[in-house]
Amino acid sequence: MRGAALQRLARALLRDPAEADDVVQDVLARVLLAWPRISRSPDPAAEVDRRLVLATTRHRRGSRSTRAGTPGPLGVLPVRQRAVLALRYVDDQSDERIADVLDTSVEQVRAAAERGLAALRRRTAAAG
Repeated sequence: MRGAALQRLARALLRDPAEADDVVQDVLARVLLAWPRISRSPDPAAEVDRRLVLATTRHRRGSRSTRAGTPGPLGVLPVRQRAVLALRYVDDQSDERIADVLDTSVEQVRAAAERGLAALRRRTAAAG
């Protein structure tokens, strides 16, 4: 099942694990209602991941408790870089799959990953 993978991804993108679980439940409920259309897409799992990433982004913008950022070092990154790194390292997705999920090019995924990792390295060096 993808439920555990979706929870890991949401928890990597949101600060509060309970909020992440709520977002996953909301996304899964919406996916269930839209499943006839989603199931006809070339990659239904990518569509579900896309909806989760978008929902966590909207949730972060609308929730007062998450405006301070996410836990750990990912909280300092812009949304796209955070999503790319979470999909790559938490969800173990290929750059091609991430590009599909985020509706962008593989080159943009790789650039976002490079910028995100560089920012994390700078932050680690400054804290060290």
